[in-house]
Amino acid sequence: MGVTVVTPPTWPLVPVEELKSHLNIDFDDDNALLELYLETISEQIDGPSGDLNRAVSPQVLLLTVDCFPRDGIELPYPPCTSVDWVKYTDPLGVEQTLSTDVYETATEGKYTWVRRQFEQEWPEVRRHPGSVSIQFQCGPATLSKRDRQAIYLMGGDLYENRASQVIDQGRAVLIANPTVDRLLKRDPIVK
Repeated sequence: MGVTVVTPPTWPLVPVEELKSHLNIDFDDDNALLELYLETISEQIDGPSGDLNRAVSPQVLLLTVDCFPRDGIELPYPPCTSVDWVKYTDPLGVEQTLSTDVYETATEGKYTWVRRQFEQEWPEVRRHPGSVSIQFQCGPATLSKRDRQAIYLMGGDLYENRASQVIDQGRAVLIANPTVDRLLKRDPIVK
């Protein structure tokens, strides 16, 4: 299974002026540095490059798999907002677009699945890696308040702690902010 970004999200996720307001910065000398921090934070948390396993902002992704599994295909990086198309390579090596009469999308919890319609069968596909591809849109239209606050905190941490914090026998380690971890609902970093 592979995921490719077709249309990347617009980063940074928050404007530099918003972060400056949060940090009470009223000068422009550090704008480039703050923009770099915001780009880094956006990349760290959003979509396939991020460590949250979800889309924080709108983007278009392409998922490729080897076949049509009987139970359907789970789309990664929720929330999925729509499926643009499902394509497959038939046994003769010709790319085909699957009719929406054959499949449906179903959301279970936070994940969306592409699965067969009732009494439909998946078409036969070429036995080759990446024979099935699904292009889909994911990410909420607006940044959640929790994600926005986490970005403010991460930006503040990066701005205030421009070098790694040294702990444990002189080894350099950047300490994760537990509030950020709770806001983003991820497990705390344990090393």
